[in-house]
Amino acid sequence: MWAFLAEGSNVIARVESDALGRVSHGSRNVADVPRLSEFYGIVIYMYFGDHNPPHFHAIYAEHEALVRIDDGSLLGGQLPRTAARLVEQWRLLHEEELVENWRLGPGTSRSICDRAPPVR
Repeated sequence: MWAFLAEGSNVIARVESDALGRVSHGSRNVADVPRLSEFYGIVIYMYFGDHNPPHFHAIYAEHEALVRIDDGSLLGGQLPRTAARLVEQWRLLHEEELVENWRLGPGTSRSICDRAPPVR
């Protein structure tokens, strides 16, 4: 199954997804990418070398969503309502750090969860 990532009415990328809508990252291993934070069973990752616009991946149980850093809109995937609300609160709290991590790129990213508490 393919998922199309859109920005407005423009398709910006096509990625493979499974029957549950989880996005596949091919040979990328989750252990190879920065885990930025974890709270209430939600894990936040940022895949470097990933497509624009700047975004992060929020994973909760069998759900995964690609979330734009600048406005919180979903580029792909989905989360249950409560998880989506918590991710949005977290994004708002850490927007500056997320932008910095995206700009710095691989090898220079810092874990946000080491420096700031998650959503309460």
